[in-house]
Amino acid sequence: FRLVERYGVGSWGRIASHLNEQMGWPETTGRRKEDCRDRWDNYLDPALVNGPFTDAEEAKLVKAYEEVGPEWRLIAGCLLGRSPNAVKVGRCGKLHSENKYANVT
Repeated sequence: FRLVERYGVGSWGRIASHLNEQMGWPETTGRRKEDCRDRWDNYLDPALVNGPFTDAEEAKLVKAYEEVGPEWRLIAGCLLGRSPNAVKVGRCGKLHSENKYANVT
């Protein structure tokens, strides 16, 4: 959080460089800017909503998935506070549970 507060959301290259330097990690094997962005977007952002999807969110998720396919970052943009990873896990979990019971009579 401190590095995001210091450099700002979106300064992932600067954050990655600072983190690598602070931890003594070489640039080639340390954190990349993409790693920092993904960690923030999927886990650390305080605006993230956790917990089960509401029926309204499920409906939006299904509709967006039918329109754009597995573009999780785009779909997450339609669901306020949900991370791309949560959207992916939520959708795949729903598909899995639907398929799991599809052949049960």
